[in-house]
Amino acid sequence: ITRNSSIADYIVESCSFGTITGLLLKNERGQKLVVFSVYRPIPKSDNSKCFYKLEGKNDPFVFVEWLKLARNYARDHDAGVILAGDYNTEFGRDGDDDELSCAILAVLKDLVDLCVDPTFFKKK
Repeated sequence: ITRNSSIADYIVESCSFGTITGLLLKNERGQKLVVFSVYRPIPKSDNSKCFYKLEGKNDPFVFVEWLKLARNYARDHDAGVILAGDYNTEFGRDGDDDELSCAILAVLKDLVDLCVDPTFFKKK
């Protein structure tokens, strides 16, 4: 998550929930923030090395459970939260699971300043 030691003095602890990795930071005024790096692997049902099969769950909705754990970790530490990364899902995009997208949004609905717009576009 960090590229150098510029925030090392602020790191209280690290945590991990599946493919979600976080750092709990605390400044000199006691303010806390958890920064999470998020990546949701794309399910590949026709591949024996699909992440979800190797994880033993074989259920892409386990990612939603990991998001809940991350969100609750921040709440339990009375910290602000940033969940940034690649969720690999979008409403209305061919091949994406709208039910999964809804479940992800439901977990994140109480957060403020939520950016749900695409941030990466592939040329067709």
